Amino acid sequence: MRATYLFGYGSLISAASRALTGHTGPALPARAGGLQRGWFAPVPADRITYLGIRRAAGATCNGVLFTIDEASLPAFDAREKSHQRIAVPRASVALLGAGALEAGAIWSYESVAPRPASDDIPLVQSYIDVIVDGCLTYGSAFAHELIASTAGWRAPWIDDRQHPRYPRHTPCLHGHAAIDDALDAAGVLQYRAS
Repeated sequence: MRATYLFGYGSLISAASRALTGHTGPALPARAGGLQRGWFAPVPADRITYLGIRRAAGATCNGVLFTIDEASLPAFDAREKSHQRIAVPRASVALLGAGALEAGAIWSYESVAPRPASDDIPLVQSYIDVIVDGCLTYGSAFAHELIASTAGWRAPWIDDRQHPRYPRHTPCLHGHAAIDDALDAAGVLQYRAS
């Protein structure tokens, strides 16, 4: 039987966040070539600009690969409502640690209509916390790569930790100080509104 993989490059890196949508297999850290990650998936209904990817020659995007039951794909498609599911060429994906991929399809979610964040639809810290906290599970270098390879940090960005706007916000395993340290080390924390 062939496996069905999803390549998560944002909140799906977090095991707790993935579990809110469906049961998945263990995640393997990986890097996909030809994909540019950035803050260009605004969702007016949520008042949040989410991470998205778009195809771009020469770009790379780190994230995680995890298996799901094919019957669970519609639940993940619904979660990624501002994106479309795309096939990721297997040859463009490299694992960043131990493990091996079974034969099967690799899917991810590409932004349908990339647009930058705005004052009305900003970056929100509660969403960023879920992403960076998930990355820190794989180490500070993994988190740094995600932050450094993401376009669009110079955007309206609010600190909503006291009243999280992100609907799938989960408690941080590594703490807010570790998240802020990772953002600061990558030189982007300066863009967050105080």
